[in-house]
Amino acid sequence: HLQCLHFSNEVPFIMEDRWINIETVPDAKQERFVEIGPNDWLFQKVPWSTSVAEHVFSATNANEEQAELLSINKGDALFVVQRRTWSQERLVTFVRLYYPGRFYEMRTIM
Repeated sequence: HLQCLHFSNEVPFIMEDRWINIETVPDAKQERFVEIGPNDWLFQKVPWSTSVAEHVFSATNANEEQAELLSINKGDALFVVQRRTWSQERLVTFVRLYYPGRFYEMRTIM
């Protein structure tokens, strides 16, 4: 289990809460994820050509921990992207990405 904070121009913009299935990707247990983030590391280790991903988009309000980490107020809107990825029918990772809502919008055209 990893929790990562991503920055852009020294401002936090994503709080990542990720679980990696050690049975599917045993090398993850030894990796420290200091030089490379878990997403990029997984792309290198697990062939994407055999992977399937499910995305769920939602919104929530920041709890105290999320607000502090993302430098926002408790209760501020968060845009949430939840993703599960499988490789050859084995779960690889489950991640929730929390983005400060004021920076994002979703648009569809039909």
